[in-house]
Amino acid sequence: MTSFHRRVNQVRAHLRLGRTRRRTLRRVASAEAASRRAAAVLVLRDLGDALMAHRLRVRAVREYLDETLGPVLRRRKGESVAAKLAADIAEPPGEEQENPLRGAREAAAYFITSPRLRLLQGHIVRAAFANWYGLEVSDAQAAVLGCYSDTAWLARGLMKCAGLPVDERRLGADERKRLEVVLEPYVCGLDLRRRHLEGLTHPGRAILATLSQRRRVGRLKRRGFSPEDIRILYPETLDEETLRIRCEKVETLGDDALRSVRNRETALRFENYLHLQTLVLTAPSRGPKRLGRFMAAVEQRHAA
Repeated sequence: MTSFHRRVNQVRAHLRLGRTRRRTLRRVASAEAASRRAAAVLVLRDLGDALMAHRLRVRAVREYLDETLGPVLRRRKGESVAAKLAADIAEPPGEEQENPLRGAREAAAYFITSPRLRLLQGHIVRAAFANWYGLEVSDAQAAVLGCYSDTAWLARGLMKCAGLPVDERRLGADERKRLEVVLEPYVCGLDLRRRHLEGLTHPGRAILATLSQRRRVGRLKRRGFSPEDIRILYPETLDEETLRIRCEKVETLGDDALRSVRNRETALRFENYLHLQTLVLTAPSRGPKRLGRFMAAVEQRHAA
């Protein structure tokens, strides 16, 4: 895939995310508006039936409308489910942390040949990556990373593979996600370098490394990794993957918002029923027939 096609896919992913956000907001806002209209109609129909069946006082009717229609009509703009969803699906700043490499001296790592020093350096790199980036380094990855002496050099190379500037002041959640994704390909590249250096150190292994290197590189390329252009390939690929994940998160938040709207509508119906019982509790009825029709209508309406 050429750089042009990757750019096109990235633009499409941005457009898809925008459409998903707009569609989700419209869906939730429409459902919330319909729920509010249904709640208002329910209140007015209950009040109309109550007026036909009971002799209600004006003060009691005013209090009933204030308790039932008030929460629906006087809701503030920022308190709506759609407004909260709009804030949730916006790109969050995420939790940030200081970049441990900012201001660090540029240095090259030498190759470690001692097995004991490699084991010790592997533990050091594992602890550093866990503290700096929250990355979980496996035993196999630590064995490869432990072959190089400078931990800052390894961390700087990882950030370059993720397309992150090493002098960036802070690292957010998206940046740490990039580091997590490129960790395995980065270790595979260092493993190829380790085998090459070991072949130079031990000439007897050079022939075997040469024969297996082409097959190994081909396998890594099929997995989306190329040692030649990793700094160009992975940042764009990660951007597309990040946008895809955000689309899925927006849809999930939209489903949660719809459930919240339905739960709020159910709660309002139950509260309206309680307020209606309070309204007609002490009011005299206009006859048993009207009272029976009122009770049947309310029962049918609120049981739906």
